[in-house]
Formats: sequence, structure tokens, C-alpha cells
Amino acid sequence: MDKDPSSNLVAFRLAGVERPAIGQGRTRDDDAVRQAWREVQRAHRATGAQVVELYSEWEPSAADLAFIEHEFPEARLTYSFDRPRDGDWDAAFADAHQAMAKAEFERKVRHAEEHGELLPVLWTVRPQSGPLLQALPFHEVVPGGLVVALATVAATERGTIGVSHFMDRSTFGERLGEAFGNLTRGLRVDALDNGVLSLRREGYFVSSAVALPDFPQRMTQLLETDRIVVAIPDPDHLLVAAAGSGPAAEFGRIVRESPFEGTELAPMLLEGGHQSLRVIQTYP
Repeated sequence: MDKDPSSNLVAFRLAGVERPAIGQGRTRDDDAVRQAWREVQRAHRATGAQVVELYSEWEPSAADLAFIEHEFPEARLTYSFDRPRDGDWDAAFADAHQAMAKAEFERKVRHAEEHGELLPVLWTVRPQSGPLLQALPFHEVVPGGLVVALATVAATERGTIGVSHFMDRSTFGERLGEAFGNLTRGLRVDALDNGVLSLRREGYFVSSAVALPDFPQRMTQLLETDRIVVAIPDPDHLLVAAAGSGPAAEFGRIVRESPFEGTELAPMLLEGGHQSLRVIQTYP
């Protein structure tokens, strides 16, 4: 469905043409399909006899059904959403958006399960994540503040990310090791000129590196310091600096101004030494 519900997308499949011809009409209008057809006619010089199938996001009106039967008598018609019988389009649009969101979520999950890799995924421990987080097996990274769960992750053809959460508690331990292996493959640590370590990898969830068993020890060794500050502005960025340094003082602003809003992970600051980390601040 089109992101703007006031426009009804209509796809016409033409005989002998691989890709459907797309037109739009005003959803609430009784002639929305006819509007879309006029657009297709102008763009493709198509005739009604060429149409073998048409799909309308919204159910055609009685007037449009009569038009379709007259103009495309042999064409197969399908649609996704019913026209509101009571005329309440606002409620109809809201229901359609809910259905679209559910369908898109399920599509992403299927894509991840078929094409993804298993990765560790950080979860901030906070009230709003409680019910879903408690349904998952997880390992504590910072007691009471940060945990790591598992998910199969894949990029979709639309540039979004499909995620399928791992639910099997009986095999969580061994799969966590597998996920850490996937994460560290291709993981890089860049030493910036200002004394900041920036972690990166091809793929997603580089921030989950804080859950690696040797992360605090490794970072303190690289920075030659006893204490470090870690900034996690979002799941795909991870910055580390020596505690008390100028860059570390800037981490608070970086995390506080992060536009990221996620269900699992909140932008946060961590601080620690060779063996462990603690949460300094979570935003918001």
C-alpha cells in the first residue's frame, strides 16, 4: 500500500508486458480506479483490451466496479482493503496502517530467517522492554543495566533490517559463542587522532562488541589506561576513550543528541576498568 492513504495505487498487468503499469487515484473518490487508468493510458498508451489483471489497494466503489466490468471485462480484479461502509475513512486508514505494519514485520522476520546471520543484540534493561525481554534467553553484560540476546539479522531489498529473535533457551549458550564469532569476523578497531577508538564492521550491531568477554580488558590495553568510557549512540556505532580525557567528556553529548529510538537498545554511556563495565547514563 502507498504510504499516503489518500492516494490509491492501482496496478494494471498488460498482456505481453512483464512489469505492471502503475497509476494512482484519490482513495475516497468513487472514480479512483478510473483516475489511475487515465494516468496509465497517458504514460503507456494502453488500451482496455490489453489489461489482463488489475490490483487496487482499496476496494473499488460501485461506480468503479461498473467501469472495470465495462472497460476490462476479462481482467481479474484483486484488492487489499475494504471501503468503509459507514464512510469513516479515518478509521479505515488506521486499520490499514496497522495491517501493513504487521505484514511488513512478518515479511522482515521471514527474510531474516531465510537469509540472515546470527548476531548478539544488546538490550537495555528498562521497564518498557521488560515483557518482551523476559521472553528471550539472554546473558547479562552489566547487571541490572544491559544484557545481550540473539537474533538472526539480514538486510532487506528495501534497505531495512529484518530481525528474527532467537527463542531457544536450551541452546542459547552454544549459539551465543557462534554469534560472537559472527560478530568478530570482520570487526575492526580504528584509532582516531583524538585518542578515540571507533569500532566498525561490515554489517550490523557493532555495539554488541561490548558484550565480548574480553572487551574491557582489550580496550584498556589498547588505550593504555586503567579506566575507559564507552559511548553507544545506536546499535551500529561504538566509541571508546580513556576516562577523564577530553573525548570522553564529549561522549555524553554524542549519546544525548543521538536521534536513535529503538525498542531493544537505548543510547547509553558505560564506564569501567579491566574486568567490568557499569552504566553511567541512559538516554532518554
